[in-house]
Amino acid sequence: MTQPRLQLSLRQAALIPALLSAILYIITAGGSAFWLDTPEFAAGAFELGIPHPPGHPLYVLLGKLATLIPVGSVAFRLALLGGLLMSASVGLSVVLAERLWGTLVRPFAAAAMCIFALTLPAWLNAVRAEVYALNLFLSLLILLLALSYRERPSAATLAGLGFVTGLGLSNHHYLIVFVAPAVLFLCFCTKDAARRMLLAGPASVLGLLLGMAPYALLVIRSSPRLIVRWGDPSTLEGFIWVITGKAFQKTSQTLENAVPIPMATKFQIFFDQQTGLAFAAVGLVGLILLVVTRDWRAGVAVTLAFAFNIVAKAVWDFDPTNPDLAGYWLLSIALLAIGIAGASMWLWRGLVRWGRAAKVAGRIAAVGTLLVLGVSLIPGGYARANLSDFSDTDEFADRLYQVIPTDGLLVTGHFETTFNLWYREVVEARRPDVPVYDRLLRTHPGFDEGFLFRFPDFEPLLEADPRTAGVNVPWIIEQSRLRPILVELLPPDPSLFTPPIRRLRRHLAPAGLVTRVLPVPIDPRGFRGEAVAEEMFWDDLVSHVDPETRETRNTLLWNYYNRALLLEEQGRLERARWYANRALELTPSDPWLQELAARLGNSP
Repeated sequence: MTQPRLQLSLRQAALIPALLSAILYIITAGGSAFWLDTPEFAAGAFELGIPHPPGHPLYVLLGKLATLIPVGSVAFRLALLGGLLMSASVGLSVVLAERLWGTLVRPFAAAAMCIFALTLPAWLNAVRAEVYALNLFLSLLILLLALSYRERPSAATLAGLGFVTGLGLSNHHYLIVFVAPAVLFLCFCTKDAARRMLLAGPASVLGLLLGMAPYALLVIRSSPRLIVRWGDPSTLEGFIWVITGKAFQKTSQTLENAVPIPMATKFQIFFDQQTGLAFAAVGLVGLILLVVTRDWRAGVAVTLAFAFNIVAKAVWDFDPTNPDLAGYWLLSIALLAIGIAGASMWLWRGLVRWGRAAKVAGRIAAVGTLLVLGVSLIPGGYARANLSDFSDTDEFADRLYQVIPTDGLLVTGHFETTFNLWYREVVEARRPDVPVYDRLLRTHPGFDEGFLFRFPDFEPLLEADPRTAGVNVPWIIEQSRLRPILVELLPPDPSLFTPPIRRLRRHLAPAGLVTRVLPVPIDPRGFRGEAVAEEMFWDDLVSHVDPETRETRNTLLWNYYNRALLLEEQGRLERARWYANRALELTPSDPWLQELAARLGNSP
C-alpha cells in the first residue's frame, strides 16, 4: 500500500508541533495577571501558599521554580511554565498517536496536534498561570505508561505508572476519575494480569506514595501568615478538607447560565465555542475507526479515558460557558485531536483500493480537513487567548486602591476581586495595609484565623455566623463614622441575604467599583448630584479596558447588574435603570436583564 510521501521520524513529528506551539504561546503569553483563578495561582506559587482545594501542591512547587526565572514579570514567568507544559503535551500526544495508529500516522499526528494547540482550551491554558496544562501532560504520560505496561508488563513500568499517577494526584485529584478506568483496563489486558499486578503491587503503591509527596507542602506551609491559604492542613481534619474540599466558587459568567439548558445543547454550545463542531465530529469518527480498524483494546482504553473525562464532569457540574470546564476536558480534546490524525490517515490511505480517483479524492479530503480545521480556529483563538497586551486586571486593581485609604476596610464577596488583590499584595507587595475581607471565604476553615493574625483590630467584624458568610453589620455601620468601609456587592442569594445584610444594603452608596458604608440609611433624594460622577467613572474605566475580553465583560456585567439591584432596593429607580441599560448593552438577549429592565420600566 502506498505510503505518504512525507516521512518523519517520531522525534521530528513530535518536535515540530511542540516547537511551533511553544513559539505561539511565548508570543501570546500574558504579562499580567488574568481573571479567573490565574492571580490566585500566581500568588500561591510566589509565596508557596495553599490555593483552593485540593491545594495543587505540585503546581505550586513548579510554579515557584518558574518565578525564579529572571525574565519578565512573575505572571509572564508562570505563563511560560504553562506554555512549556502545553507544548510538551502537544509533543507527547504525537507519541501517543503513533502508539495507537502506527508509524504512518506521524505527519498526520503532527498536523493534528498543531490544530489542537490552536484550540481555545489549549491556547488559553498555555498563556497564563493555571494547573490544567500540567494536568494534561501527566494524563498523557499515564496513558503512555499504561500502554507500555500492556505491551511489556514489568514491575518497573507499573512502579513508574504509580509514581506519575501520584504526581497527577498532587496536582489535581480529579485526574484519577477519568484516567483510572482506562489504566485498569489496559493493565488487566495483559497475560496473567492478576498475578503480575499482585507481585508488582508494593512497588506501584510505593511509587504512588512518592508521587504524592508534594502534599507534604500543605502541612509544612500551613500558617496564618500566608495570604493564599485555603483551609488549615496542619491538622488531619484540615488536611482532609483541603484535599477533598468542594469549596470552589462560581465564576461570574453571563447571566444566561442560570437558565436550564438541555444536556445535548450544552455539549453543542461547549464544542462550538471551544473547538468547533467539525473538530469534535471528525475526532469522534477517528476514535471509532481506532476501535474498529486498529488494536481494539487500545481503542477501548482511549475511548474510556475520553468518555470518563467527559461524563464525570458533565454529570457533576456542567456549565458549558465556564472556562474551567475546558481545562477539565483538555484530555478529551487532545484525544479527539489524535482521532483527527487517525481519520486523516485513513482518508489518505484507506481509499487507495478503490481506484486512482478515490485515492486522489481521499488525499484531498485529508489535507482539506486538516487545513479547514486549523484555519478556522485561528481567529477565535487569537482573539480570546492572546494575552500579550492584557492589563485589565491592573486597571481594576488601580481603581479599587484609589478609593481605599490607608485606614480603610474592604469587604469583598467576589472571588476574582479577592484573587486580583491577593496577587497585588503577594507579588507586587502593594498596599499590605489594606484589610481585604472576603465574606464568602470565611465559610472555609482557617480564613478568619489568617485575617485576624494580620489585622487583630478587626475581630469585632467577625462576630456573626460564618455559615451564612455573615459579618457584624452593626459594628460596620458604627465604624463607618470613624473609618472608610467599602463593600463589594453580591447578587441577592437567599441563602446569604440575611436580615442584617439587607439592613447593610440600605447604607451603601456608590464608590467607584464598590460601595461605601454610610452611618445612616440612604436618602433616595440625596445623591442626584453624584450621577454625573458615577457615569464619568464607568465611561473612563471602560475606555481603559477591553470589554470584548469575555472575562472583563463578565466583570462589568457583574458590577452593573448588582448595582442596579441595589439601587432598585433603595428606591433610586432612575439610577437603577441607567445601570440596567449598561448591562443590556453588554448582553442584550439576557433574560434576567430583560426581566430587570421591564421591572424598572425600561425598554430592553
